Amino acid sequence: MKFTIIPLTFLLLLDITSSYPPIDTIKEESELHTNAQFTGDCDFKIDEYNPALKWNNLRYKKNYESDTKLLERGEKIGEVQFKVNGNVCLGYRMENGDATWAPIGTPIYKIKGYSEKFRLLLGDELFEVSEIPDAKKIGDFYDITGKVMKISIEYPIENSPSVDFSMEETIQFIDEYLQQDYVPFNEIFKGIPINSNKYFLRVHLNDDSKVIIGYWIDENAFLLGYGNDVIKNIVTKNAERLTTHYPRTNNN
Repeated sequence: MKFTIIPLTFLLLLDITSSYPPIDTIKEESELHTNAQFTGDCDFKIDEYNPALKWNNLRYKKNYESDTKLLERGEKIGEVQFKVNGNVCLGYRMENGDATWAPIGTPIYKIKGYSEKFRLLLGDELFEVSEIPDAKKIGDFYDITGKVMKISIEYPIENSPSVDFSMEETIQFIDEYLQQDYVPFNEIFKGIPINSNKYFLRVHLNDDSKVIIGYWIDENAFLLGYGNDVIKNIVTKNAERLTTHYPRTNNN
């Protein structure tokens, strides 16, 4: 499986660090503004880089890194109603049924064995939730309890080497990680230096699909919140193993 740093890194950060505000988090200038006002003529039509879907008041992003061969398509629950990219002006707020890239009419399916609040199929592509308005815990973003086969740690580079957590560490990490408080990444990002020491944790699920978790080890921070001492100890131990077997270079 190809591990590509450029799209993955942008996907992890785009919603927060885009040169213009994310289209579904822009506040309307007045109560008179509606989405209809942002779909007409304007000097600048938005093209979002990140493939995204808004469904049931949740925002989903595409999982580029996962094998989907063993995922089983479930019930069809809807279709894309509006393609955002190239069709809206700055200020548009994504609505339910909107997709940034998928054409109108693209079917939306549940995935058997997973909550639709975690994963959906948009056509044949895997999408995972990235924004939940009322989230309290990191675990609100996942449906992976009892489904994790192993966790590996990697450098944020293409074709990175990796080392695996032990099964005991894997179980303990997942249990602790899902219980941590949710913190929006725009708050976390303020405290992360540009040269912070970053790793990727690749969570391998029993159906060969995978979830990528970005982790800044010095700040003990994830995209969705902060770790505790147990988490930092587990990751630090395995990061040291990775560095010992595959020394970090200036390129990573």
